[in-house]
Amino acid sequence: MSKTIKINTPSTIDFQKLYDFLWESDPSVFAIGRSPDIVYFYRDGYSTRGIDVSKEDGGYEVRLTTLANSADYKLTKSVILFFEMNPADTVIWFEDRMVESANIFSENEIDNYFKRDIELVYQLSNQHKTAITLSAANHDYYLGEYAFSKIDMQTAGWEMRTEQLIQQVLYRLPKSESDNILQIGEAEEMKIAKLVTADVSYVLKKYDALLFNKSMNSNRMHDMVFLTNDILNDNLPTSWERIDDYTILAPALGWETYLEYVCKMTPFHQPELF
Repeated sequence: MSKTIKINTPSTIDFQKLYDFLWESDPSVFAIGRSPDIVYFYRDGYSTRGIDVSKEDGGYEVRLTTLANSADYKLTKSVILFFEMNPADTVIWFEDRMVESANIFSENEIDNYFKRDIELVYQLSNQHKTAITLSAANHDYYLGEYAFSKIDMQTAGWEMRTEQLIQQVLYRLPKSESDNILQIGEAEEMKIAKLVTADVSYVLKKYDALLFNKSMNSNRMHDMVFLTNDILNDNLPTSWERIDDYTILAPALGWETYLEYVCKMTPFHQPELF
């Protein structure tokens, strides 16, 4: 579950100095500015959620979200240590008690937090019959029936396998050669579509529709096949690999294989998507 650490201080810190402090002890730390008053930090290759540090009335807050792992909790400890070492008159609060960086979370507590969060996501996914979408390091990952079947929740070590699967999706897949998407419609009616072509390698995610050309010479909408993620999942090209419920490693097919695949998938065309 989400956790908030409140940092009461009359001082204002420089987010760049905070980042420099974190990076000096751990070069895997990255920072992304959400706004002038919010910075997102994560450990590249390790974090499963990352943390937000925000300027608030009376000081700052550090927020951990569901499925934060030990890398995120240790990063939180380092942020708290920075505040303890720098602004004067700093008081740290967590769950209505004053804390210090050294004793805010024990290793056993961190392991239990992560385990309970996985169990919660697993239960929510089963209850609602859908994959749960989570984000970290500017990427989404999807935990549902397929991912949990790969993890094998009934066999010892499922906590470690869940963490490894998340880290694979976030950090260990090749870079997609095209992240461009199509936004069709406006406001609440907007749909997100992904055009999949023959000569590009992708890491596909969840979209309202995936579009495939019926020929090499036309990109017109009426010359395309529209598929849902679920239809694609059930009919992957043999060279493509499904990593979690919606993340697909999709090497370029080449036009011959691509057009054969599109012909095969034409009976599954979903014209009502647009």
